[in-house]
Amino acid sequence: MTLDDRALAAQWRARAGAEVLTPECPDSESIWRAVTLESQAEERLRVIGHIASCAHCAGSWRLAAAFHDPTRQSASNVQPLRRMWPQITLIAATIVTVAAIWLVVRDQPQPAPVLRTTVVEIQSALGDATALPRDRFLLRWTPGPRGTLYDIEVATTDLKLLSRQMALTMTEYLVPPEALAPVAVNDTVAWRVHATLPDGRAVSTVTYFTTLH
Repeated sequence: MTLDDRALAAQWRARAGAEVLTPECPDSESIWRAVTLESQAEERLRVIGHIASCAHCAGSWRLAAAFHDPTRQSASNVQPLRRMWPQITLIAATIVTVAAIWLVVRDQPQPAPVLRTTVVEIQSALGDATALPRDRFLLRWTPGPRGTLYDIEVATTDLKLLSRQMALTMTEYLVPPEALAPVAVNDTVAWRVHATLPDGRAVSTVTYFTTLH
């Protein structure tokens, strides 16, 4: 029996992403009997109907057909191959799985080393503006490195949440006036910013207090 090794390897690679068996999948012995015409017509039609919609079993059929060539094999050669068929399919599936994993790992770009020596601090940028109007309660803070995302929480001094905004790219947040409805004039509002840096580090500010006027 002569096989084109490159063509057979290409078939195995094509099966790498379809190695999921289902309860409806025929076993390797049934596929071999169907290929070698040893099974009854009803069983053979069932196998053929299944491989039309199952990539894994279709690959097993092609592999069995590659090993079985009735025009070149004698009867003495068919029986040893028939007995070896389950082991052949297991070895082929193992080779395909290992090769696919190796190719995926090999092709993955290696991440560049991340230097974590830079200390990043996020602070309030309101300066001396310790009081803000209800209709322009604009909170601002110092920026982190480019690509940093900011989460901000605004609450009363007794920790009742008034407003929260996630994944901001700007270093400011205008609190909606309706969110400040529970706060009376001259009452204090607490706020805090949580920053996620591009390298994955998390940095939080201290809690700042700003008066509503």
